[in-house]
Amino acid sequence: EGGSGEEVGGHSLLISEVVNARLEGRKLLQYRVSGELRLVSPAARPGTSEFRFRLRNAHRIEQVKVNDKFVKANDGMYTVSLPPTRDPKPLPLMKYVASGRWRPVPVYVDAEAAEAAGGGGGGGAR
Repeated sequence: EGGSGEEVGGHSLLISEVVNARLEGRKLLQYRVSGELRLVSPAARPGTSEFRFRLRNAHRIEQVKVNDKFVKANDGMYTVSLPPTRDPKPLPLMKYVASGRWRPVPVYVDAEAAEAAGGGGGGGAR
């Protein structure tokens, strides 16, 4: 299992991936990568916040399941709307399964933020 992250609008985006492979000698028989994109807030959010992201290399993804409570998908763009919270805990935004044809599976997240009370920023995670 591995992961990497980047900051957007004061929040950290974290991609965690699990690679399952079956080998026979040096021959690769099966390969599958599943991952999850999570949002980690360093502190409580007194106001609402919103950011958008797009997956680059989305053609390498076979299945995507978004957290409908916070994420809306529209033509390859994902908009995340976060309510105020006092409990800054990791929030799953999306789960995916990558195509077995691509090794490794470089999934990139291009994100930009717009805080409801002002502010902003941008970044990307891989």
